[in-house]
Amino acid sequence: MGDLIKVEGGKHLTGSVRVEGAKNSALKLMAATIIASGRSTIQNVPDIADVHVMAEVLEVLGAKIDKGDHELTIDTSTLDSFTTPYELVHKMRASISMLGPLLTRFGRACIALPGGCQIGSRKLDLHFSSLEALGVEFETEHGYINATTPDGLTGAFVTLEFPSVGATENLMMASISADGHTTIDNAAREPEIVDLANMLCEMGAHIEGQGSPTIEIEGVKEFHPCTHRTVGDRIEAGTFLVAGALGGRRGAGCVPDRQDHQAPGDILTRSSVERNQAMKILAVIPARAGSKGIPNKNIRIIGGHPLVYYAIRNALSSKLVTDVIVSTDSPEVRIIAQQMGATVKWRDAVLCGDAVTLDAVIYDAVPKDAQWDYVITMQPTSPTLRVETLDRAIQYSIDNDIDTLISAINDPHLSWGVKDGKKVPNYTERLNRQYLPPCYMETGAFFVSKASVVTPTSRFGKVVDVFELAEDEA
Repeated sequence: MGDLIKVEGGKHLTGSVRVEGAKNSALKLMAATIIASGRSTIQNVPDIADVHVMAEVLEVLGAKIDKGDHELTIDTSTLDSFTTPYELVHKMRASISMLGPLLTRFGRACIALPGGCQIGSRKLDLHFSSLEALGVEFETEHGYINATTPDGLTGAFVTLEFPSVGATENLMMASISADGHTTIDNAAREPEIVDLANMLCEMGAHIEGQGSPTIEIEGVKEFHPCTHRTVGDRIEAGTFLVAGALGGRRGAGCVPDRQDHQAPGDILTRSSVERNQAMKILAVIPARAGSKGIPNKNIRIIGGHPLVYYAIRNALSSKLVTDVIVSTDSPEVRIIAQQMGATVKWRDAVLCGDAVTLDAVIYDAVPKDAQWDYVITMQPTSPTLRVETLDRAIQYSIDNDIDTLISAINDPHLSWGVKDGKKVPNYTERLNRQYLPPCYMETGAFFVSKASVVTPTSRFGKVVDVFELAEDEA
């Protein structure tokens, strides 16, 4: 009976996870270090069995390897063998990727056939037939494939029967030193192909078109060691992203760069937006005619537009807000809101005094004939707030299941307060401002609340957090 993995579900996933480097790239990058004599460093290497086996193979060939935290420094200046041992190679399917680098370095290679494969096997036939086009000759003996280049490597136009990743990689690593020009037609386009090509170019190769069906290579004769970071593992990243999307509250990780395919993060971002659009999220903009002796404050012209224009624009432009209501007793604000496409809630005079809190105003503006998930209070006095920031705050609140989220800036100062009738410092040690602990000051730009906590006297729930704004948005 094989290994058994038991999973206990029913719990939210939350936190951060590190995505390892791609195994299918790291193994080929390790093999590629054979090409250039000297010390090459590969970063972001996953700590897995296949990597350990590949390291052993390289050491048998004569390389010296220093192992760090997800980092390998491989010295191939002492490489003195082109024969890979069967006892190691049979453990790892990627061993065939040694073929191209050994041909470039030594002009010959002796590779133990992984798993007893023979020439004619569809899995390996593409490797051999494509390399034969460059002038490589093959013969088998006692489970080993002997590859030689009696007339050297010569560039050619090679069309792959199907876009094999392994065949494309071997062909690239052999043709970079071939005389003349090589074209790989119907090449594989996976991110690992791009990663390998990028490292080869860092070593001195001339490659163009990686990530497309046609790769063009101009052969050169000299290569040098390099330092290269392995691309992130797209399968692992996608797994964590899907797990977080389906069962999580909030997660963070690395989504690998993708040049020719759609990144899993892009797909999930759209899925998240689609999921959130099923929510009813109401933005309420309280914009009365005047306050505290400042008449018509919200229609004063700032940057060519009335002040209230910017809050309405952000609310209407949000990818997450589904409805926008402007609460006002100003005829001018009403006209502006209606022209922009927002709904207007005419505010009763009893809710327009300076002593009236926004809790009552917002509660009054929320339609009671609909079910809302979130209610966003947006002050019309934040013209520099960006809609992208607003959407990030709303998404942060949703992902973390927050009842109330308040916009704030971090403004630490040496400040004083009053305790027992005496003025006392609010600090225990006098420090320069950059070393003071955070001190968040509310900006009033927005106030994200679950609809269930909005009452005539409060918009606070049990779980409260602040969302830090940049100073130019406060």
